[in-house]
Amino acid sequence: MSFISKAFETIGKGISTAFKATGEIAKGVLTLDLKGAAKGVSHLLEAEMQIFGGVAKLTPAAVCANTLLNGAFDKLLDKTQKFGLSVANGVINKVADDLAQVKDGVFMTVNGLATGDLGKVTEGLAQVTDGVSDVARDFTPKGLAENTAESVIATVVCGEQKVS
Repeated sequence: MSFISKAFETIGKGISTAFKATGEIAKGVLTLDLKGAAKGVSHLLEAEMQIFGGVAKLTPAAVCANTLLNGAFDKLLDKTQKFGLSVANGVINKVADDLAQVKDGVFMTVNGLATGDLGKVTEGLAQVTDGVSDVARDFTPKGLAENTAESVIATVVCGEQKVS
């Protein structure tokens, strides 16, 4: 198979992954399955990287470099994609966990109100407040930077453990 057909095959896989990811996101949002929606976002990022990889293979410089370096460009692109997806997944999971905290707090509050348990109501409201505060912080420039840095460190540490 020629490099051109491989590139278009990669782009096609990326487009297919993007359609599936969009469905996962919609299903997650509609069913309040925040982890499912976050997984869909992760798959959408994966699709983006697949499409980018396919397009990059089509550029003449990339083709020449990859040929001269015996596939080194493909290997580098693959490692970069895996690292980027791992970091993105870490950030997405942090936000999803904070959103889940809000959802759990709302359910606890409603349950407390329904049963007349003021302790549960108070605990649920505190959980909602903490979750909303965490989600708001996640989307500030500082929060995004912190979550990304934590995810990069976790990815690098996990990567080192796999090597040894």
